Amino acid sequence: MLKGIGNVSDKKTTNDNEVVSHSDRSRHRAGAGRTARWRDRRQRGFKVYQIEVCDADIDQLIRRGLLDRLQRHDGTAVERAIGIWLDQLGR
Repeated sequence: MLKGIGNVSDKKTTNDNEVVSHSDRSRHRAGAGRTARWRDRRQRGFKVYQIEVCDADIDQLIRRGLLDRLQRHDGTAVERAIGIWLDQLGR
């Protein structure tokens, strides 16, 4: 292997003789998947909002049993708990 060339088997040549690495193709597919999911949610009427949550809000989610206290710093778990709470409001 030549210095600075990298692993040639990890690269693919396109029709334009441009070298595209495996990681570039994976990133492209991942981006396409995110876009497809975003379009699907948008078509179903979902919106995305950014909100600020303070410690008292997190404590309230824990008290209501919507969030495990060990997950108070896990953003995904907090988002899920807020989603459950919003679903409960709609009942």
